[in-house]
Amino acid sequence: MPGEKVVAFKWERGKGYYPGDKVGHRDKKWECKKKHQGDWITEPDIGLYWDSYWKPIN
Repeated sequence: MPGEKVVAFKWERGKGYYPGDKVGHRDKKWECKKKHQGDWITEPDIGLYWDSYWKPIN
């Protein structure tokens, strides 16, 4: 479908993420907002500071 956002991989702890990366996690899709390494603080939807690193996409 035109304009559909493609999820490249599942979120993983310890993996490096860069702006524009798209992941699937907890039955949702996310796009990275800034460079970081995945850990409990940056885990999409539940990490302490997740909203600084991820934005939800449809």
